[in-house]
Amino acid sequence: MVMTASDDATDGATDSEGQLVSLSDAATHAASVRMLSAGVRTRSKAWVIPAEQPLELLFFRNIYNELLKRERTEAGLEEAEVCPDADSRVSFEAFQISLERLFFILGDKDGFDGRKYVHDVEGGVVWADFFRVYKQKNVIVRNNLYERIYVTLDNPESSHMAQIISNVILATIIISSVSFVLSTLPSCHVNPGNCTAMKHVEFCCLLLFIIEYVLRVTTCWAVRSELFDKALLLELVTSFDAIKLESPLRRLVRFVLLPSNLIDVAAILPGIISRISSSEGGAFVILRLVRLTRILRAFKSP
Repeated sequence: MVMTASDDATDGATDSEGQLVSLSDAATHAASVRMLSAGVRTRSKAWVIPAEQPLELLFFRNIYNELLKRERTEAGLEEAEVCPDADSRVSFEAFQISLERLFFILGDKDGFDGRKYVHDVEGGVVWADFFRVYKQKNVIVRNNLYERIYVTLDNPESSHMAQIISNVILATIIISSVSFVLSTLPSCHVNPGNCTAMKHVEFCCLLLFIIEYVLRVTTCWAVRSELFDKALLLELVTSFDAIKLESPLRRLVRFVLLPSNLIDVAAILPGIISRISSSEGGAFVILRLVRLTRILRAFKSP
């Protein structure tokens, strides 16, 4: 943050009284965004993902900033002049359209009428009007059951339960990989009875992997990615282009073709095939080695 001491204040200030400083518009804007971000970060993590979650005030601030930046850029102002302050105004049309698009994406059947929240429609919309919408409208993101299950399995940071499940899966990956490597020891080939426990461990791990993958693939079609990707949501809200949301089929195809999920399939299928086939040829050995790709799953989550 850039801070410059005021010459007049410095001359008359004493150590006990402190020192007055003046902040540039950019520094003031940065400080306000950091304070809003701090409020979001300090919100306690829930044990499970709730069915309803409030949309953060920081997101409303980002809408306001993006609209203001776009209008000032279109007006030919320099980048340094685009820093918003309390009296910066965006057009009522941009305000109405952007929030109308937001509530449409959120599935709010009541729609949005900006005239209820803006005192001076002709004079433009200030940040206080956006804040008034946030406080009075009670903006809620409603998560369906499929989304709550999928995000719990896919994002360890979403809840305490998600973190626990992620740790269990990671531990299972390590145990399964170690068990597979130990089962290749010569003693297991000379006397297979010595490694019966390894086979049981591998089977239990495989069963857990299958359950987890099936749960994700059967719930991914209902996950509205635009609600969980705030950058994408901001782009959809502040754009004037037609809103194009993914269909359930497209969500499913995107999930299946995602590289990290292809890794999951590559790790699971050999275990299933080995339960069906009793072949011990060279092709089967290669198939068993493919199962080690499950180790890569440990690196796919942040």
